[in-house]
Formats: sequence, structure tokens, C-alpha cells
Amino acid sequence: MLRPPKFRAVLWAFSLLGWLLFGVGCAQQPTPTPTPTATPLPPIELVRTQGGSVIASARIQPAQRAE
Repeated sequence: MLRPPKFRAVLWAFSLLGWLLFGVGCAQQPTPTPTPTATPLPPIELVRTQGGSVIASARIQPAQRAE
């Protein structure tokens, strides 16, 4: 049984609209993934020994606040 031409036109228009919306939704760029921020390195202090040579001493400082 054939449907009336008006019904077929409306069905065709909604099908076209659905495919267009589907195509637009799939064509969008994905959201970029956030990059983690680097933890700053603690300052390195130079310590002089009795022999006059210099050694590096890295003392880890506790974090002042968490982000």
C-alpha cells in the first residue's frame, strides 16, 4: 500500500534532517585532553665541606598548598 505523497515528503525531510544532524555531530573536533602541570623542582643548595669541595644537597620541602 502506498502512502500519500505528502507523508513521503515529510518522512524524507525528517530523514534528511536526521542524517544532517548525525553528520554534524560526528564531524566535531574532540575536546583536547588536559595536560598535567609539572611539579616545580625544589631549589638545590650548595654545601661546602671541610675540604673546600662543593656538593649539591636537594632538600625536599613539603608543599605549602595542594592544587
